[in-house]
Amino acid sequence: MRIYKFSKSAILARVRQGPVKLLELAQGSRNTEARKRLMRHINALEQAGTIKKVWIQGFPHYVKSLHETTDDDRVRMLRENCRPIDGCMAWASHVDPQRGPIGRVDGPALNVRRFIWRVTRGELGRDQIIRMRPDCEPGCIEYAHMRIGKRNETRRGEKLLPPHQQAMATALRARLGKLDWDKVREIRASGEPRQALAERYGVSRSLIGMVLRHEVWVETGGMFTGLLRAAAA
Repeated sequence: MRIYKFSKSAILARVRQGPVKLLELAQGSRNTEARKRLMRHINALEQAGTIKKVWIQGFPHYVKSLHETTDDDRVRMLRENCRPIDGCMAWASHVDPQRGPIGRVDGPALNVRRFIWRVTRGELGRDQIIRMRPDCEPGCIEYAHMRIGKRNETRRGEKLLPPHQQAMATALRARLGKLDWDKVREIRASGEPRQALAERYGVSRSLIGMVLRHEVWVETGGMFTGLLRAAAA
């Protein structure tokens, strides 16, 4: 039978390294008698004002009385709430379908990936989001697997959902409302300068360029062909 030995000096030395759970101070033991011996030392250190108990991620931790949790401490504790799988750090708590892993350290709930990125690299822009490697485990928070993406970008190989298709088609209709298929074909066959075509059809020069490059009003194939034909009808 293993004998668990505890001392104030050993407890204090571990607490000085950063926030620590009771189970770790107990060396993994759940034995009632061993816990009682440990708690006598912990209570004495608390009464002396040397250490204090704080709640982190909903669990009690012990820290130095003057301790202030740093962002590096928070990242370390967030990683402790993960399962390592094939190089990924899979979040073991709530994963929001849209926002990704959501966690709490010593404050309000936060987006774990964005928090780790901010601590490691700095703040993200308003339209920036975190993208993970395609082969990542669900809920992975490994920084090395992250990259910056934009909210309106489509992942490579990912199909747009019908609501997105409709919103993009509506935007295109608003921009192309002065044209129809007959005018488009006239523009492409004319050979005139873009500025002259823009003035004739009452649209911008940049839109004429898009028409000539077949970036809009695609004749065959393409996502919006059917939508644009319907709009022109």
